[in-house]
Amino acid sequence: MSFFGLGACVVKSSLSEADWQICMRVSKKLGCSLQEAIFDAGFFEYPEVTFGSTWKEMGNIFSLSGMMSHYQSRIEIKVNNKTKRKILWTDLLRPNLLFPIYHTSIMKRDISDLAEREILIFEQEVGMLGRYEWEVEHFDLDKILFQIHQVKLVSQGTLDMVSGVLYDGKELLSVGADTLVKGQFALISEGSSQK
Repeated sequence: MSFFGLGACVVKSSLSEADWQICMRVSKKLGCSLQEAIFDAGFFEYPEVTFGSTWKEMGNIFSLSGMMSHYQSRIEIKVNNKTKRKILWTDLLRPNLLFPIYHTSIMKRDISDLAEREILIFEQEVGMLGRYEWEVEHFDLDKILFQIHQVKLVSQGTLDMVSGVLYDGKELLSVGADTLVKGQFALISEGSSQK
């Protein structure tokens, strides 16, 4: 099974006062704001930055990635190298049907409030977002459960994304992806200083 289209990675980070001050000093050395500096590969090469090697590891209190709700997003299921089903994002959630076509579980999360020294990081990517492989004697589409997160963000409204897949109750892990970064942004809490 492969996921294609538009994907996202959302991370909410919380830093200690000491780590926050380090971030401010390093971003000043780089000559840019903290929101720009965390996407600079050189930011994490400074010896005083010891709280992560990328922004994805930086004081995380929430992290989620997956396929976004978008007209180009689709899931392709192959059995023995033959395409069994192509599922469009719009087919996953059909609220006006009496019986759903696919099994989904929906989890809601609100990360819209940023406390002091918190950062919300969003990265959008495009391409093959994930490939899942597993072996069964007889494939049954009814045994697939798509995990959908509805995340309330600060400035982007609600983000709907498929963040996981289960087959017969077992979580499937992605064995590969091939994506390009389409955009990135970071928001810091208003109470946090940019000194």
